[in-house]
Amino acid sequence: MDKILINDSLKICFPDSFHVMSKEERAEVNNKTGDRGICLKAPDLHIIISIAWVRVDGIRGVFSRLFRGKDPVKNAESFYKKKMKAYGYKTEQYLKYQIGGTDAEGLRYSYLAQGIDMMGETCSLKKDRVLYYFHCYYRAQQLTESQDVWKTILDSAQWE
Repeated sequence: MDKILINDSLKICFPDSFHVMSKEERAEVNNKTGDRGICLKAPDLHIIISIAWVRVDGIRGVFSRLFRGKDPVKNAESFYKKKMKAYGYKTEQYLKYQIGGTDAEGLRYSYLAQGIDMMGETCSLKKDRVLYYFHCYYRAQQLTESQDVWKTILDSAQWE
């Protein structure tokens, strides 16, 4: 297992099958976490994970659209529904997570990308005036295996 420290405060462990994506790789998948996030990729498992953070008093851009207001899960759902309409977006399930002992809420959704049935999971939590955003997407065909890997990564989280 490899480890990475998120925002100097959240340690995450991930299997050796993952690597930290380069700026060029993130651009290929249109990921805009910039220097306030990391992306992990397991090519053989067809899983990409992104984890980003922003101070609550500094929310701008996509984060402000996703997480402003009282119900960040509904806001995220609305955002993805619009953004991914052309890909057949469908909300599958609302989810609750424990990440480093902190409650997080999110949702699982499905969509079609390049003729492949895909699943995405997204959740957020707020700790110490920082909003953390966790996202994972994987092939629907590998649902059980991918969810097991995702859960293992989230369960490894520890606050420093």
